[in-house]
Amino acid sequence: MRIGCGSVVFRKLKLRQALELIRESGYEFVEVQATAPFCPHVDVDRDDPEVFRRLCGSLGFRGVTGLWSAHGAVIPDENSVAYVRKSVEWAHRAGIPAVHVGDGFKPEGMTDDAAFQLLRDRLLTILESVEELGIILAVEPHGTFSLSSGGLHRIMGISSSPRLGINYDTANIHRASCVETSQNRFTEKETGAQQDETAVLREVVGRVVHVHVKDVN
Repeated sequence: MRIGCGSVVFRKLKLRQALELIRESGYEFVEVQATAPFCPHVDVDRDDPEVFRRLCGSLGFRGVTGLWSAHGAVIPDENSVAYVRKSVEWAHRAGIPAVHVGDGFKPEGMTDDAAFQLLRDRLLTILESVEELGIILAVEPHGTFSLSSGGLHRIMGISSSPRLGINYDTANIHRASCVETSQNRFTEKETGAQQDETAVLREVVGRVVHVHVKDVN
């Protein structure tokens, strides 16, 4: 197990400042986000992944555990396929093994069936790039379907590929809410009832590839 700190903890600081603080705190691994405007530490349109890789190495990090994708709210963001694929390519070049996305919240007026079909089609398209480059696509509990064990099982049922897994977020499950970045805006949304984060984890642990552990009150 590799224990790191997410740069989102210092999302209001520049990337280098965030990385320096994380490294000074003793962490040898880090996770970064490309989720502008919420956490714009990586810009997959402008930043050079090789420069990023060298920066992390120069600060003494042993590795980067994952990249939260640009336009990673798959259902509501019409740019999700193009930008998650771009994020996958960026991560591959930066030496990052996993790219994180969320199902996202379905638009008002869309049925559950239509929303899930859209999610399925987009994830399968993204998986083509994931398989080709050897990256892992990790779906976080982060939307209409994923904030429950049943929903996570359903999403994992889209493909049995070992390249599709779960980025398990304890706080999102505990609170039944998350911050969604879509269409260049971020908002906190809630869905359903709170669940026991440990109980849900037991039911889906076989597909978990990355974990967000947070303290909440």
